[in-house]
Amino acid sequence: MRSIRICVLGAGAVGKSSITVRFVHGSFYENYDPTIEDSFTKLAEIDGKTHRLQITDTAGVEQMMTLRESVIRESHAFLLVFALDNPSTFNDLLPIVEDIKRIKDTDGIRRIPVLLCGNKVDLGFERVFPSNFQPSGVFKGVKYLETSAKLKIGIEEAFLDLAKIYMDQRRVRRERHKQLHRHDKRDKCVLM
Repeated sequence: MRSIRICVLGAGAVGKSSITVRFVHGSFYENYDPTIEDSFTKLAEIDGKTHRLQITDTAGVEQMMTLRESVIRESHAFLLVFALDNPSTFNDLLPIVEDIKRIKDTDGIRRIPVLLCGNKVDLGFERVFPSNFQPSGVFKGVKYLETSAKLKIGIEEAFLDLAKIYMDQRRVRRERHKQLHRHDKRDKCVLM
């Protein structure tokens, strides 16, 4: 059984823990309790096969940067969460993206399995992002979903889509690697 390590990142109070607990346990807690770091495991069927999703719910505070770097290094895929009622939480994702790119040693976020998640879609009039919001800039081309942990909207889809993104990128990398190896073997000559 393949394991997929997912890291949930974002500012404090955007609903990272609520999203994760809703997905793993099916429950929702109204009270906000800041997280240092929690780990969860859930079995999920992806493309007809069972996979173990190992989910790390991270702290939303900068003081935990060293811990966060370790989790980013070990993770396969990233669920980036912001709150639809707080525009600064979207901007807070930009340094997180830079950290992911630096730690994963890549120049583009689209080379990493990432899903952008606008949470708290249930807030209605408190929402500051338009209902037709489409991320641009660094997030252009990154899959975007809106969720509500409270009403269980888009939660399962977010985690399963992210796992599929990881599996698809992994499959493409493996195919490229095979093609390169095939060409390497043909291009070499052997002297006897």
